[in-house]
Amino acid sequence: MPYMHPGENFPWLAGLVIHIKIKRNTQFMKRIKKERELKKGKETKFPVPKRKWAQSIHVSKYFKRAYCVRTKKKELYY
Repeated sequence: MPYMHPGENFPWLAGLVIHIKIKRNTQFMKRIKKERELKKGKETKFPVPKRKWAQSIHVSKYFKRAYCVRTKKKELYY
């Protein structure tokens, strides 16, 4: 029996494998992105939107990303 790629006999299985790989990759990228944000945060302090204008959206353990009503932008603050 010659070796066959699983996609040839089980097309649905190949799709599943690709899906799992993509999913794992996105999680990995998210983690890297978060770490980059943390490093950046250590070097420069972010402009802190005034609390009365900030509607906070929790991002991670260290950051909140707030939607600032005044500037109409999302900003990071500690």
